[in-house]
Amino acid sequence: RMHGRKRVKVPPEAVAAQRVKARNYATLAAHVAAARATGDASAAILNVVTKLLAANCDAYTLWNYRREILLAQRRHPPPEAAAAREETTPLGGDGAVSAETTTLESPSSPPPADQRAQSSAPPPDAEDDAVKVVIDVAPELALTAACLRKQPKSYSTWFHREWAVRRAADPAALARDELALCDEFLRADERNFHCWNYRRVASQIAGESEADAAAFARGKLDGNFSNYSAFHDLAARLPAGPFNAASDAAPHFDLVTQAVFTDPDDQAAWWYHETLVRKLDVEDPASRALLDTQADALRQLSDLEPSSKWPKVALLRLLVVVGPAAAARSPRDDDDDDGDPVQRLRA
Repeated sequence: RMHGRKRVKVPPEAVAAQRVKARNYATLAAHVAAARATGDASAAILNVVTKLLAANCDAYTLWNYRREILLAQRRHPPPEAAAAREETTPLGGDGAVSAETTTLESPSSPPPADQRAQSSAPPPDAEDDAVKVVIDVAPELALTAACLRKQPKSYSTWFHREWAVRRAADPAALARDELALCDEFLRADERNFHCWNYRRVASQIAGESEADAAAFARGKLDGNFSNYSAFHDLAARLPAGPFNAASDAAPHFDLVTQAVFTDPDDQAAWWYHETLVRKLDVEDPASRALLDTQADALRQLSDLEPSSKWPKVALLRLLVVVGPAAAARSPRDDDDDDGDPVQRLRA
C-alpha cells in the first residue's frame, strides 16, 4: 500500500494503451509548441489545445497559449473561426467538452505557410485594464467545467475561468451563475480553497452583498467548524483596520467561541480568534471589556480541557496585544485599576 491505496497490478494491455496515449500527448504538445513559436492563432490549433487541456488541465503553458489565441482571434478573426467553433454549454452539459471522452490523436501535416500566415497573429500585447476584450465565454466555461470536475484543485483552470468570466459581455450576470457552480463544488469538498478564492472573486463581480457572502461562509461553518477556508473567507471581509466598535466584533467572537469550545484542538478557529483580537482597539473601554470576557472564557476552557495548549496560547496572545496599552496607562488614568478589564486580564 502507498498512502492508504492498495497496489493494483495493471494488465499489459492497459499499460500499452497508456503508452500510446502518452506518445500521442507528447506529439501534440510538440506540435502546439511549434505553432506557438510561429504565432499561430488558427481555429485548428485552438482545437488541439482544447484536446490537450482536456487530458491535462494542469499544463499552465497551454492555458497561456489558449488566452493568446482567443485574444488574437478577437482582434484578427481567422476566416475559419466561425465554422470551426463547437457548440458548447456553460457547465459542460450536452455538447460540452468532456475531459473523460476526449481522445488524443497525432496531428496531421501542418497547414501550408501561406495558410498559417492568414490565420496567425503576433502574441497580444498587455491588455488595457480600462478596455477588456470581450470573448465568447461559452467554450471556455464548458472546457474549464469539464476539467474542474476531473481535477477540482487545478490552479490554472480556476484562473482561466476567472479570466473568461471577466471578459464576458455581462460579467455580473455570469458571475451570479458562477456562485451556484461554487456551491456545487463546495458541497463536494467544503475545504477546496481554490473554489473559495474563486467564489470571492465571483462574489465581487456579481455585486453580492457582504452580508450574503458572510452568511454563506457562516453556513459552511455551522456544518463543520474545522474549515480554514471558510474562516479565511470571513477574515478577508473584515475591515482593513481596527473594528469601528466592539459591538461590530462581538458576533465574530461569539462564532469563534462556539468553535473552540466544540473542538479546542482545531487550529482553524484559533487562527481566526487571533485575527479578531488584533483588530480590537485596546484603548477603547468597550473593547477592553470584550477582551476581559474572552479571557474569562479562555480560562474556563483551559480548566475544562487541561491537556489542550491552545486556550493557554490564546490567553498569552491577549496579554501580548493589551500589554503596550496597559503599560502606557498610569494609576491616574483610573481611580480603581482593579476595575479595569485590562488589569484584570493580567490576573
